[in-house]
Amino acid sequence: GALPTNARACAALRKIVALEAARGGGDRKKAAADSPPGSHGKCNTKVLMFERAHAMTLSWPRPLRRDDDVYGGLVPARPYMGDDGRPARTVARAIEGELDSWDACALSLRESSDSAPFEIEAVVAAAELVKVFGISAGDGVVDVTEKIEDRPLRGAYEVVQYLRAHNHSERPTVDDAVDAMRTDDEFRRKLSRNARAGLERHRDFFDEPLAESEVLEMDEAVWRGLAFQDDVWRRVIGPDYDAGAWVVERVGGARRRLAGDCGHDADFLITHPQICSYARIKTVLRGILASMAKNGNEPFHDVYFGSGQRGLPRAEDLDADVGSVLAENTSAQLERVPVLRQIRSEIGASGTGWQHWDHLARNFGVFKTRAGRLRRVDLIVAAHFEWPFALLSWTGGKVFNRMLRDYANKIGCSLSAHSLMTVPGEGDPGQPRLVPLETHPGTPYPRSEEDVLRLLGVPWLPPHLRDV
Repeated sequence: GALPTNARACAALRKIVALEAARGGGDRKKAAADSPPGSHGKCNTKVLMFERAHAMTLSWPRPLRRDDDVYGGLVPARPYMGDDGRPARTVARAIEGELDSWDACALSLRESSDSAPFEIEAVVAAAELVKVFGISAGDGVVDVTEKIEDRPLRGAYEVVQYLRAHNHSERPTVDDAVDAMRTDDEFRRKLSRNARAGLERHRDFFDEPLAESEVLEMDEAVWRGLAFQDDVWRRVIGPDYDAGAWVVERVGGARRRLAGDCGHDADFLITHPQICSYARIKTVLRGILASMAKNGNEPFHDVYFGSGQRGLPRAEDLDADVGSVLAENTSAQLERVPVLRQIRSEIGASGTGWQHWDHLARNFGVFKTRAGRLRRVDLIVAAHFEWPFALLSWTGGKVFNRMLRDYANKIGCSLSAHSLMTVPGEGDPGQPRLVPLETHPGTPYPRSEEDVLRLLGVPWLPPHLRDV
């Protein structure tokens, strides 16, 4: 049967929907009244702070029922949120039902803006820089007194700290970072290769959101890259190869998937029931990239954020079809899959849910359009067996994902872009088990996002209601 439903988690999901409706479905950017139609406007600080604090509150492993739980436990361990804890307290009150409208949350957050200006300004500046650097806003968030002079900068927040310490404004901009990169050798040395590339080309990448025509051009290039491989896969699979069974889903944000909104990059999640086994997903990705290079769409090889396949255990005796519909995908076969071995190992060692992003085959790179513009594109290939988990994860939004994973942890499971596994409790000598394959043998394995949510006992939400 379904795993038990947690009333508090369901209440929090309802709160998300209520807040979503209260702010009119808008995102964290709010266009000015005199902005042209379609303008993305400036960063809405209150929405941003609520989202950040919400994510941190939901990832906190202990209850937040009293003020002391927030101020004495959560906030000292999360300096990113300020000294007084009001952002975290706002979220805790919203989840418990004390705040019943977006205006009430905004009022609570406005108090925080007045009382902790340093943290608020730094957080907003980091959020505006993060897409340029291709790194997390919160990476390297430490006590602001810690010296960062003798090591690389670990995240956008530390970049902000460095720029402020070297006489830039209270809220350094991308232009400030570009100036520092050109004039400050020490700053340039501390940046990663991707951060330097992002700053050098930030106007190409981020001055304007993608036009829908550019996204469609990328989509066309992906399909061309899949067709480019047809002869190879026909030789591998034989006459039963179905060239029309490829699935390409536009992801990277709940609003993009159904509403077709365009951000500053485009993300495509790809699979095929016969071809996309765990052993073949890297080959599929390389074929798409080779096709793009051949057609002049993939101009830069120095902007590469790495593959999720790195750092995994070696594949030993892994059948080439495991993860596709051509294999039975038994427990014994899946036991040899490197990513599942890695997840089991880390869950077993930590005794809690898996904390990482994913190990899908992915390439975060640059696409050159027919008009010669340079645009960011992310390509992700998933084994067919893990498709519903990958689709749920890559659709987002981020807070919804964190909420689901936190809820899974609380009911003794670990949810990722690859699977749902049990987390052995104290004194349990067993290893993590795949749900439902190993916990409820004979139960059909999930084939859709709705199947995954049903396993958790969580109500179905369409993608546009998952964006917080």
